[in-house]
Amino acid sequence: MESLKRGVLQRDGERLLRESVMRLDSVRNQISKVTQASLDVMNSRLNELRTLHKTHHPARMLERRTEALETMRRQIERAGKNAFAGRDKRLANLGVLLRALGPESAFQRGFSIAFDAEGKVITSAASLKSGEIIRTKFADGEATSVVKESPNPAK
Repeated sequence: MESLKRGVLQRDGERLLRESVMRLDSVRNQISKVTQASLDVMNSRLNELRTLHKTHHPARMLERRTEALETMRRQIERAGKNAFAGRDKRLANLGVLLRALGPESAFQRGFSIAFDAEGKVITSAASLKSGEIIRTKFADGEATSVVKESPNPAK
């Protein structure tokens, strides 16, 4: 024992201990680096997942869909207004045309229209009989008349 103490252990004991401590430090550094790298990768992935979660979170998705619906509602509303405006303009034009071509404009120019007792329009004087009651419509009202003499004595 004494000789061993004086021999290898005395000369190299400190060096052997120092080498073991250095290997231990080296392994600890390697473990620390690997652990830190692994933690960095996991942290990065966690941040990616957080970002992904935020964009796919139900509240965010609902918000985006609500915005899309609002945009569509505005487009439909605008299209409806444009369609109605076009129809209103066309209807107004048709009203003007109807007034110009309709019987009311003829009344304003001094024309009248005559009806028989059944309410049918009289289109020919030859269809009238003496004593027949007819109704004549003017621009400002109507009048009832009795046919005095028939233009067509054969009837």
